[in-house]
Amino acid sequence: IMLLRNKVLLNRGSLSQTRLVWFYPSSMKPARKSSLENTWTELFNRYFSPVNKPVGITESLPPFYYYKGSARLQGGAYKPVVSIDIGGGTTDVVVFKANKPLLLSSFKFAANSIFGDGFTEFGAASSNGIIQKYLPYFQNLLETNNFHDLKEVLRLIREKNRTEDINAFFFSLENNLAIKDRTLFSYNSILARDEDLKIIFLYFYTAIIYHIAGVMKHKGVEMPKHIVFSGTGSKILAIITTDEKLLAKLSRFIFEEVYGMAYDSDGLTIETERHMPKEVTCKGGLMVQPEDLAIDVQEIRANITFGKSTSFERLTYDMLDDGVLADIEAYVAAFNEFFLQLNEQFSFSDHFGISGTSWSIFKTEFNKHLRDYLEEGLEFNRKMDEQSSDEKIVEETLFFYPLTGIINNLSSHLSKLTPVNF
Repeated sequence: IMLLRNKVLLNRGSLSQTRLVWFYPSSMKPARKSSLENTWTELFNRYFSPVNKPVGITESLPPFYYYKGSARLQGGAYKPVVSIDIGGGTTDVVVFKANKPLLLSSFKFAANSIFGDGFTEFGAASSNGIIQKYLPYFQNLLETNNFHDLKEVLRLIREKNRTEDINAFFFSLENNLAIKDRTLFSYNSILARDEDLKIIFLYFYTAIIYHIAGVMKHKGVEMPKHIVFSGTGSKILAIITTDEKLLAKLSRFIFEEVYGMAYDSDGLTIETERHMPKEVTCKGGLMVQPEDLAIDVQEIRANITFGKSTSFERLTYDMLDDGVLADIEAYVAAFNEFFLQLNEQFSFSDHFGISGTSWSIFKTEFNKHLRDYLEEGLEFNRKMDEQSSDEKIVEETLFFYPLTGIINNLSSHLSKLTPVNF
């Protein structure tokens, strides 16, 4: 039995032989994990009287075993495989080799970095560029197709003024049972045709691959043979392109540039499950022995913040002086220059249909306010993580903080370029 919403698996024969597998985020604090484990154990024992004990698995691990169990990772036992789970709030990355997790990283650069309110603590949908562009379109669509109940739901969601909630509603429409023409209401497809906004999604994807390549190189791991994707946020890939070979070609180029070396004849492949990205985690959990995945993620965690002149595997808040922040800012600026050069070698217009006007605006805006975005991200996430002590460890890379601000700023400019045709 797969309870996908709660990420719980019951692999059962007889009631006494039932096995409970429950998933937790890799970033979950030990105290919270222990509390959940106690709750699951109590409930499981009460209703099943099992022989087997519940097994907790960090949710970033099973997707690899789904792809492996589906025979889609030829050569993936010998060479590294990168598993990327893109959620709403966080992206989890695990590097596997010899079918075992080697490195793990997690960072708050995920779907909400594009479809959320950035570093605004309170809702800011009324000023969000993407919402301002597509809200009238969906309101008109619901009205002209007589979906008055759904239009009322949208009105109630709008009152909270949270960008991520409104975008989530837009994405949900194509799967609504009341809607017969799924193509007409497919937000993913609509955004895939938006040549002005597409640069944001490509920038988002490139940043993730670039950072992973940097971490793997820093740790002395060879370039991967496969990259596999899971998580609802991985639907963003289809906005960039539905051609996995093209995406693999781009990713291969990024790895080669970061490593300063060429791939061998095996190359790089990308595997996705566009229609069931969330289920990959649960199905992967059924394809392995849970005990094999009950590992201490802290032992393989790779939380690296790169600066232009140095790198930090362990940062505390009191280490973040002006020099360190300036070095991180310089590294982000260097990545932005890399992205510009990437377009020269791998034409974004030819390969992904990105408009020339949006590219011009990107080049004007992308390096503005980097230090401000870095400081805002630090302040926002420190507050969200309830970190009050300067001696506390910064628990994720700081590379993505300025990028979230850049994306939020760009969406405001790019959303005004071409009006939506009703």
